[in-house]
Amino acid sequence: DMVGEEAFVLVTSAYHMKRSIALFNKHGMDPVPAPTVHYIKKRQSLSPGSFFPSYSNIKYADIIVREKLGITWAKLRGQI
Repeated sequence: DMVGEEAFVLVTSAYHMKRSIALFNKHGMDPVPAPTVHYIKKRQSLSPGSFFPSYSNIKYADIIVREKLGITWAKLRGQI
């Protein structure tokens, strides 16, 4: 037990937090989450360009898919 009984803060990207908390919980630890790097997109008006993929939307989709795969892989391996 590396942390012991003391409360500790887990700092990671907001999109990693769900998996990170689950990994620590599996090992009997209960960290206090402190998420960083929140991806928030401003509401934009509808235009003809709205119907085409943008780099930022592809990047966000990639992050979501990778994190979902990471959660699935961790579940399959019994890590969470």
